[in-house]
Amino acid sequence: MEFSQFIAQTKDSRRLQGQRYSYEAMMWMVFISIACGHESCRKMATFCRSYASVFTSYFSLKHGTPSYVTFHSFLSHINTFEMRQSFNQMMLKCLEFNEGDWISGDGQTLCSTVTDCHTDKQDYVSLVSLYCQKTGLSILLHEYMNKDKSESESKLVLKLLLENLANKGLMITLDALHCQKKTLDDIVSHGNDFTVQVKGNTPKLFDSVKSTVDVSPYIDAHVLEEKQNGIQTTWECYCYDYNNKVAGWESINLIIMICKTIIQKQKVTRQCRFYVSSATLGGKFSAEVFNLGIRGHWGIENKAHKNKDVLFKQDDNRVKATKHAVNRAIFNTIVLNFLITQYKQTITHSRILFSSDFQKICFKKRT
Repeated sequence: MEFSQFIAQTKDSRRLQGQRYSYEAMMWMVFISIACGHESCRKMATFCRSYASVFTSYFSLKHGTPSYVTFHSFLSHINTFEMRQSFNQMMLKCLEFNEGDWISGDGQTLCSTVTDCHTDKQDYVSLVSLYCQKTGLSILLHEYMNKDKSESESKLVLKLLLENLANKGLMITLDALHCQKKTLDDIVSHGNDFTVQVKGNTPKLFDSVKSTVDVSPYIDAHVLEEKQNGIQTTWECYCYDYNNKVAGWESINLIIMICKTIIQKQKVTRQCRFYVSSATLGGKFSAEVFNLGIRGHWGIENKAHKNKDVLFKQDDNRVKATKHAVNRAIFNTIVLNFLITQYKQTITHSRILFSSDFQKICFKKRT
C-alpha cells in the first residue's frame, strides 16, 4: 500500500477554523522531513522552508511552508488510534506470511512521556511492536500506559497476536516477561507456536528446565561460529524433549539451551540461556533453525528500536504530550519500513539516497 492510501484511511481531526494547510500536504511534509533526517518539529519547518518552492508548487500552498508551531500542533492533533490501525492494516496487506516465519515481540518506552521517574508513581507510554525477522520490518504496533493495570504489556501483545496473526502457523518469540501460562496457551490455541526465554520470574518452571537439561541427553544440536574485529563468538544450540512437565505448562514440548562463548584477547566468557517452545523437532524446526531464530529475536532491538532511538532521535524528543510522542513514533516506524523496503541499504545510506531524489519518488507516486 502506498503512503497516499495510508493517508486516505486516516481522517483529519483538526477543526476547520483557521486551517491553512491540507491534511494530505501536512502528512507528506512530515513523512518526507523524517525520511530526509529532519525529525523534530523545528527541523521539519527549516527543511520545508529550504524546499519552499517544491512544496508550494506541488501542494499549492498559499501561505508558504508550515512553521514549527504548525508541525507541533499537527502531530498533537492526529488521531492516534486511526494512525495505529491504518499502519497495522497497511502492513498486514503488504506482507505475506509463510508457515514457520519468526515474529518477535517487544515494547519500547517513549522517553519523553516518563513522569515521576524517581518515585513509585512512575508512569510512561510504551509502544509495543511485532517484528518480522524475514523482512526486518515492524508489522504491528500498539501503545499502552504503564499505570493502566488492566492492560498490561503482555495482554496487549497477546491481543495483537490473536486478532491479526491467528492461524498463520507462525513462530512467536517473546522475552521472559511474557513467560506466563495463559499467554503461551492462548498463542497455541490460536494456531501459532512460541519460543520464550525462561528466567527466575517463573521459579518452578526454571528449576524444572534446568533439571531436565542436567539429566537428559540432547536430541539435536547446532554450532554457529563468527569472528569479527578480533572477537571470536560461538553460539551452541541444544534441544531437549520436555517430558516431566510442570502442572499448567502442558503447552511446552521442547527445551532449548543456547550457550554463547566469547573469546577476546585470551579472555573467555561463557553464558547459557534457556528457552521453551511449543514446537517439535522435524519439518520446519531443527536446532539450526532455533539457533538462528533465537539470535534473530534481538533484531527488534538492534535493527528496529536502536534505529529509531539513535538515527531517528526518538529519545531526544522532549514533547511530553502522549499523542504527539506516539504519533511521531508511528511516523518513525512508517519511514523506517519504507527505507528498508525501498533501498535495502543501511538506514543512513538510504536517507542520503532518498534525500537526493525524494521529489521524483514521492511526488511521482502521488500524481
